[in-house]
Amino acid sequence: MLLLLICCCQVVVLSAQQKKKRISFRKANTHSYFEDIPKGKALVYGDFLQSVKLAGWGATQTIRIINTDTEKGVFFTVKPHFSIKKENAFCIALDPGLYAINRYEWTKGYTTYSEPILKGIDARDNFNKKRKSGEIQDEDLEFFLFKVEANTLNYLGTWNFESGIVSFIDEKEETDAALQKKYKKLNFQNSMVNLPE
Repeated sequence: MLLLLICCCQVVVLSAQQKKKRISFRKANTHSYFEDIPKGKALVYGDFLQSVKLAGWGATQTIRIINTDTEKGVFFTVKPHFSIKKENAFCIALDPGLYAINRYEWTKGYTTYSEPILKGIDARDNFNKKRKSGEIQDEDLEFFLFKVEANTLNYLGTWNFESGIVSFIDEKEETDAALQKKYKKLNFQNSMVNLPE
């Protein structure tokens, strides 16, 4: 059984053997202040619009992504614990490569919940039941992808997780203006727009 990931005419095939392989995740480099792009890395940034209904106001929320070139996973916080803002900015350093956005996780009380992030599929709407019944087939499962190169600054958009169907919105001007106050030495105006597809 094969899982196809398609991005800008590039096809990434994960074989059944690769899908069974357990990928370990490490925390992304999320310094509170980047003066420059770390050598050999890519800086990616954007905003995260949380699902208040799902996680509540105070819950920590993270995203897990997989570098499909190296098969290494990275997770990063998109909403810190006790933050009451509905929208939170993120800026992280990544190794170059093609990334699949894998999972959305949140905590409620002492329990951590997780759901896959898939194109056009609402993982909150009886996802497992629909998979078991055959209503959702393996060939329907397509991850959002983005590719980054070394020594680049990439705008990944506003990640809208308000509803079950995830979307990515270009609000670069507003995000650039907000982050320029925090990261004064980075040139956000010259960053590449790189919305996940």
